[in-house]
Amino acid sequence: MSVSSNFLGHIQYLREQQPDALALLLCNDVGETIKEYTYTELTDRLEAVAFWFNNDLHLKSGDAIGLALENSSDMLLVSWAAWGSGIITVPLDTKRDTAEQHIYKLETAGVGTVLYKEDVISKDVIENHGKAIELPDLSELPQGTVQWKTGIDYTALILFTSGTTAKPKGVELSMENLLVNAEGIREWFQITSKDRFLAILPLHHINSTTFTLSTLLGGGAIITPPRYSHSKFWQQAAATQSTFTSVVPTICHEQIARTKEFESVKDEVRFAKIQIGSAPVVVHDVEEFVKLYNIPMYQGYGQTETALRV
Repeated sequence: MSVSSNFLGHIQYLREQQPDALALLLCNDVGETIKEYTYTELTDRLEAVAFWFNNDLHLKSGDAIGLALENSSDMLLVSWAAWGSGIITVPLDTKRDTAEQHIYKLETAGVGTVLYKEDVISKDVIENHGKAIELPDLSELPQGTVQWKTGIDYTALILFTSGTTAKPKGVELSMENLLVNAEGIREWFQITSKDRFLAILPLHHINSTTFTLSTLLGGGAIITPPRYSHSKFWQQAAATQSTFTSVVPTICHEQIARTKEFESVKDEVRFAKIQIGSAPVVVHDVEEFVKLYNIPMYQGYGQTETALRV
């Protein structure tokens, strides 16, 4: 089905085609399953989150919400429900940014509501921002009638650049930007309904944001561990039966020294390929990684302003 007319329409189409197929899986540090959603459950939860936005938070199309959340299935549910409703998301770097940087980004993007998890963001930000709401248990939100946004020509996401030469710039990405780029990556990486993507890079960056969307468009499953762990990388991959992931060069370098961890689970590792990018790639490290693990690596290049891939 074409994604040119409606974002949520494609997800609903996947529900019709593969209602019981796995869509999202939340796991812990060692890859053990905490929560999972089929495509049927995914559409139900998206409708519930969107209804909560509209009915309880009184958000409407064109409003911007800040997301102070760690990598999780909740982060994806909130983002996709917002985009499908025409609400703009502004994800924050909860690991590296200071409270001052958070406030700057929220004010620059015109954010009215911030959704957060306890201990993820500074109390200064919560106390100084107009409307900060702790994210509830999304599995308990009631469903209701939702009016999804039609078309894809509207702003869906604002991501901030690294700010190495000046203050970070807010990059406005439309639903069309995100979908067209994600579809191109789906074709390039040949992502299908048989694939499982291990999302280890932060979801406040364009890399995992787009690769999770590409996996969704392909009807695959998205695996969200709480964070990247250099000592548990292979354990997470094996336990979740992930078929591909996307990494930065530092991860490639670190895993060259983790042959012992790989050997302990290698019979369960299902990686068919790995994408590498988001920073200058060290050729020697890639060659060594492929030699050690016999898993192809494919370099991608792009930037936040291009919705990931050039």
